[in-house]
Amino acid sequence: MKKVKLKTIILALILISGCSSKAAVRPPSEESLKVKGLIEIVSNLNKAYVTKDNKSFMLYISTSSSIHEDFKERIKRDFDTYEKISLNLTPRWARVREDSYQLSVHWEGKWHDPTGKEVRDLGNGLFTFKEEDGFKIIRIDGDSPFVISGE
Repeated sequence: MKKVKLKTIILALILISGCSSKAAVRPPSEESLKVKGLIEIVSNLNKAYVTKDNKSFMLYISTSSSIHEDFKERIKRDFDTYEKISLNLTPRWARVREDSYQLSVHWEGKWHDPTGKEVRDLGNGLFTFKEEDGFKIIRIDGDSPFVISGE
């Protein structure tokens, strides 16, 4: 009986001592910090869109991309067409490429025109970013949560 108690106590001490060591905490990788930054950009982009702040919105669109001029016009049209915009952008996953970063975003939105008519839509878009004076969007594939008017 004493041997069983002694073995139990020894086993308990081994288990307790094995669990008490602290795991080494590693700092986040450079890539994970960049992805966190992209998520913050998407949040800022969302805020600029719902507050209809064209200037702030366009800060996140690459001037060297083919979408820049198109977005400039079409975003302004959204802001002029809809009195109130509600949009929720939810990042799903990120992919790091050699020369770009991609962030998959699920979105749901409501657009209200001055007459009270509401347009609801949702979708999934793939935002592609490039590093140029910070990160800028160079492309949106799939469903774009922006430029709703006229579609």
